[in-house]
Amino acid sequence: KLTCHAWNADRSMLAACPNNNTIVIFKTPSTADGTWERLHVLSEHDALVTEIAWAPKTNRILTTSQDRNAYVWNLEGGQWKPMLVILRITAAATSVQWSADEKKFAVGSGAKTAPICYFEAENNFWVSKMLKGHRSTIQAVAWHPSCPIVATACTDYKCRIYSAYLKNVDGKEVSTPWGDNPKFGTLFHEIESLGW
Repeated sequence: KLTCHAWNADRSMLAACPNNNTIVIFKTPSTADGTWERLHVLSEHDALVTEIAWAPKTNRILTTSQDRNAYVWNLEGGQWKPMLVILRITAAATSVQWSADEKKFAVGSGAKTAPICYFEAENNFWVSKMLKGHRSTIQAVAWHPSCPIVATACTDYKCRIYSAYLKNVDGKEVSTPWGDNPKFGTLFHEIESLGW
């Protein structure tokens, strides 16, 4: 059983979680009846891996887990090396997605918050800033294709659209459908649902 998976940009490799705390990277066979070749096993997490996102431009792999952690994996010298992400959540990470420019990523969690993470070069690790206002577990996150805007889907029967604008990451001038340079965490829209 595979609990989650992600392809690299050219679909030549697949990262998959076999329903445990590891991520296995396979080389895609060149023919339909070819053999999948296991290349790497990533095993930094302590609990079930809940989501994998493979950045097409930077070739970074992002993983989240029920252990309340996330790692950004970089390929260095033929080995995948994990980088620490300071999530600051008190329950499992449930979902993750890179922004279009791959400078940030959003994480859904059981902690009723959605960390927006970005790299701090001076400290050499990824840090987070929280989107709040949820009343239950956030099951999914999604980025606008060109603006620093994030949508969240929550088990409190609501989808919410927030500003994820960070001046130090996105620059001084950003336009969105809801105005220019919107303050981080501004709730733009809320959509009710009959289920989740």
